[in-house]
Amino acid sequence: MGSIIKNEFFKVFRSKAIYVMELIGIFLGGGILFFLKTLQKGVFGAEGMKETLTFYDGLSSFTNVIIFILSIWAVLLVTSMITEENRNGTLKYTLINPVTRIEVIIAKSIFLYLTLFIMVAVHIIIGIIASAIIVGGVNINDIVEILIKGILTTIPMFGLSMVLFIPALLLESTSHTIIIGFIITNFIDGVLRIKPAIHKYSITAYTSTFLNGNSEAYMITLILSAIYIIIFLVLSILLFNNKEIKA
Repeated sequence: MGSIIKNEFFKVFRSKAIYVMELIGIFLGGGILFFLKTLQKGVFGAEGMKETLTFYDGLSSFTNVIIFILSIWAVLLVTSMITEENRNGTLKYTLINPVTRIEVIIAKSIFLYLTLFIMVAVHIIIGIIASAIIVGGVNINDIVEILIKGILTTIPMFGLSMVLFIPALLLESTSHTIIIGFIITNFIDGVLRIKPAIHKYSITAYTSTFLNGNSEAYMITLILSAIYIIIFLVLSILLFNNKEIKA
C-alpha cells in the first residue's frame, strides 16, 4: 500500500491544479480578512463594525474559507484518483502490482486523509501570517485553538470525501462525477437544512462544527464522522471488488 500512497502524492503535488487551488484559497481568505478589517475602519459604512476585529476572528474567518475551498478540491481529487484513473486505464495498471483491491481503496483513503491534513495545516499557517499582518494582535492561545480545531475538522471532511467515493466508483464520466460531487457537498446540504431533524445526521452538517459550533457537539461530530468513514469505506470496497476495470 505504501507504494500506492507514494504514487498518489507524486501525482497530486506534480499537478498544477493543487497549487491553483492553494492560490485561490489564499486569495479569498486574505480578501475576507482585508474586507473585515476595512469594514471595521468604516470605509464601507459610517460607523464601521461595532466590535473590534480580533486576531482569533481573522484567523477563524480565513480558516473557514480554506475549509470551503478544500471541500471543492476534495471532489476534484476523488474524481481524479478513481473515475479518471479508471477512464484512462491507470487503475488497471495499479492492479497489476501485487496488491488486492481492498488495499487499493484503503491506500487511496489514507492518502486522501493525509492530503487533507497537510493542506489544512499549511493553510492555517498561512492564515496565521496573513492575520498577523492584516489584523495584528497575535495570540499564541488563539493559534493553538484554531490549529487544533482545523485539524479536527479534517475528520468530518474525510467522512464527506468517503461519501464521494461512491459516485466516483459508479460513474464512468469524469464530468458527471464532479457534478454529482458538487451536488452532494453543496445542493443536498442546502436542501437538508430545511429539515433540521434530518440535517443533523448529515455529514455535511458537521464540516464546520469545530470552527463554528458548540463544544458540546464535538463528540457527536467525531462519532458521526467515524460512522460515515467506516460505512462508506466498506461500501467503496464492495463496489470496487465488483467493478469492471478498464484496460
